[in-house]
Amino acid sequence: MTDAVKKCAGGLEAPGAYLSGGVDSAGVCAVLSSVLGIKPKAFTVGFDDERFSEIPAAEVIARRLNLDWSSSILKASDFVPLMSRLVNVFDSPFEDSSAFPCYHGAEIAASRVGVVLTGDGPDQLLGGSNRHAALLRSVQAPGWRRRALRRSGFKHLCRMLPITTANESARSRIVRKLYRDSLEPGEVSYEPRIAPMMVQRSLYSPGFLKLTRSMPSSRNVLPVMEQARGRHPLEQYLHFDVHFYLHDCLLPKVERTCSAHSLECRMPYLERDLVDFVRGLPLVDRIHGPLQKAILRRSLAGFLPHETLAPGKSGFAIPRDRWFAGELGDTITDVLTDRRCIERGYFSRDGLSGILSGFFSGGVRYYSSSSGVLMALLTLELWHRDYIDQP
Repeated sequence: MTDAVKKCAGGLEAPGAYLSGGVDSAGVCAVLSSVLGIKPKAFTVGFDDERFSEIPAAEVIARRLNLDWSSSILKASDFVPLMSRLVNVFDSPFEDSSAFPCYHGAEIAASRVGVVLTGDGPDQLLGGSNRHAALLRSVQAPGWRRRALRRSGFKHLCRMLPITTANESARSRIVRKLYRDSLEPGEVSYEPRIAPMMVQRSLYSPGFLKLTRSMPSSRNVLPVMEQARGRHPLEQYLHFDVHFYLHDCLLPKVERTCSAHSLECRMPYLERDLVDFVRGLPLVDRIHGPLQKAILRRSLAGFLPHETLAPGKSGFAIPRDRWFAGELGDTITDVLTDRRCIERGYFSRDGLSGILSGFFSGGVRYYSSSSGVLMALLTLELWHRDYIDQP
């Protein structure tokens, strides 16, 4: 890791570095400051909701490492103007709400440095997500229900029959739970997340649903997943994350938002020698009991505050639920109930109305009426207006 950071910082007197409250970016800053003796200019983006803002945690790290540190806060009122810019930055309907703080952070960093080091990569290489830990637990102790459902073929029944889960009734929640538990561990990684299969059946128009069934997204995934056949389910999940989530989401997010401000980004964790080393590690060095990215945390012990190394950080999230249910609610409703959105033919009017009413009735639902689904629909519609509707 020291070699990787040194290579990325080569030729720079005072590189920039992103600093969240987590161990990944803090690790890069720790190597720069405590090992290499380089004092980086570190940048943190927070929010007007203290439950999501990482500024306090980042400040603890910055003080410990004596960094040249600055922070900035994003508010709900910044969301819509940034949304319009990001549609053009990505050229495609790119849905990842953490692109907003990334874009804002790049704008701030570009005013002070020309190169910024990032902490991207460890989650996908070392199993840093809560999903990875949950998968490992389900493999190690699947329980009688999962074992029975996997043997029963329940997942095939759900896929054949027109079962929907368009609401949060007890029946819908039970069916979703049973379907997810019936999947083999390796399948969990590429099961649709933004609009799961049973939500698609109520949201999509009949024609669009038929089209998606004839051209499932899994056709792009399964040939790559064949390379991981026979490996441990967690290694299969990480294989998917590296080849798809990291490659198609996280890297474009960081690189595009930096490029939009003529800022160069360098990613120490993705240096070839470090990646090759990490991918050969046994699973116990990735997740050890409750400790995710175990070897990384052990390596940085003594350099970072104890609270930074302790498990618990959930990812670079924005207070999307509160923003969408609050001052952004009218904007979202206006866009998604507009005649142009309905007449595109992707979604049913009742399906869209159900998602909106479910969300704004006070039910922030993970599956059927989540802010994530609304974010994806909003992004898709704004992209169409900029790229398809323009003469």
